[in-house]
Amino acid sequence: SGLGARAAGAHAGSSGCSAWTSHNEGMMSKVPSGELRSVFKTGQRDAESIPGSIALSTESTTREPRASGRLHFIDWVRLVMIAAVVFAHTFQSVETGGAAAGPAWKVDDRTFFHSPDYPAAKTHPVDVDAGPSPYAVRWVSMIRQWCLPLLFWVSGAAAALSYKGGMPRGLDKLVVITALGMASNAALWFLSPRKNECFFKAMDTPECKGQGILFDFSICGLAGAWFAILFQMWYTVVLFCLSLMNWPLFLAVHGSHGVGALCAEWLIMATMYSVFVLGGAANCPHPMWAWLQLCALEVVFLGIVALDAPLVAQSRRPRWLPVRLLHYLASVVGLIQFGWVRFADEMQHISPIYIAFMSTGWARFYSMGFVMTHARRSG
Repeated sequence: SGLGARAAGAHAGSSGCSAWTSHNEGMMSKVPSGELRSVFKTGQRDAESIPGSIALSTESTTREPRASGRLHFIDWVRLVMIAAVVFAHTFQSVETGGAAAGPAWKVDDRTFFHSPDYPAAKTHPVDVDAGPSPYAVRWVSMIRQWCLPLLFWVSGAAAALSYKGGMPRGLDKLVVITALGMASNAALWFLSPRKNECFFKAMDTPECKGQGILFDFSICGLAGAWFAILFQMWYTVVLFCLSLMNWPLFLAVHGSHGVGALCAEWLIMATMYSVFVLGGAANCPHPMWAWLQLCALEVVFLGIVALDAPLVAQSRRPRWLPVRLLHYLASVVGLIQFGWVRFADEMQHISPIYIAFMSTGWARFYSMGFVMTHARRSG
């Protein structure tokens, strides 16, 4: 009857399917293995591109960078910032006047107009007839706040482009580069008079002339032997430290770890604030208040980052809150940490509070470079 007919039809269909399978197995056995793998991969990509289709790959929580072209805008940012650094160091070598900011770096740039050296070059902030601000003021008031932080942003972006989970890559290369650079600086210091008073502009004085093996001036004069050996390699040392300090953040953003990684990141940053802010209490007007502000803002920053972390809250993020807006919010928090918290009124030397201020900005820009670029590359 009807059941028998349907059973017969099913049997016929089964036989036809078996015959079709046997036929295609025979045909596929004649296809070279390389072409066969290509066919399977193409079919998998086509299946994954169709909404609701069954993907052939295993689902993963980690976000691997997509293969795409070079991000040229990052190269341009790096080029412009390096040009600014070259300008700054060139200016320090050839500047002879007193149109700088005096012996102390004034954190509030408006105090330049009250510095004893500044009125000689520009008598009033609105006096257009006095000419433009001297180069030193342009550097300190504009480039200094943004140049190094943006270079660390570029370094964080580079870390995101190469990060594939686990320990940050390139740490061994940083160690080698730093060692070679410091060895070269040590050789230059050995060939110089090795006297702090023999800085570049004093090389023709009787106390310095002819005192060095090859040079009559000391590298990084007035800074001592230890900084003369470290010199420009401080950047790679700081970069090495930032890579390790942001390692838990990398793991959370990449999707390898969850809330525990973000908690570890907060603990690392809070420890840094404790060491340098509370340790620099002598120069900070309100060290405990500044420390509390930094730690609280760190919670806010990491909370925003968590909204795009695969194992934390990415799946629960509201649809009206895009990743781009998260980056804007995180950047605002970082700028508040760097520019609003009152670290000190002025800084005359490299002190703990100076390190706290600079490290806060560098660490935040470095982490933002990683977060923004990783999201861009992983889709």
